[in-house]
Amino acid sequence: MKKILLIIGFCLLVIGLSLLLIFYSPNFSFKKVPVSAVCFKISNGMSFDEIVNELKSKSLIQSKVIFKIYSFIIGSANKFKPGKYILKSNFSIFDFAAISMSTLPF
Repeated sequence: MKKILLIIGFCLLVIGLSLLLIFYSPNFSFKKVPVSAVCFKISNGMSFDEIVNELKSKSLIQSKVIFKIYSFIIGSANKFKPGKYILKSNFSIFDFAAISMSTLPF
């Protein structure tokens, strides 16, 4: 019984650490890409899916699914504010979710 609990605990720890790394790590690539600033605009009336598609088309996120899951988990999916945002190409999804929920665009 102790072995089963130990194995389950270890699996949960590995899953938890993996999710932590996915959600809090900056977007990265094995290619050496210079960091640049990208202007991203959220127009009035844009849907969440349109915002996610635009982020992906500008290569600001690597996974639409991960970004959507994270946004729903922290409650930012329906709180994106219209405006222009200047983002570095290596920002994390955590950074964008926090920025997008702020009262003033950057």
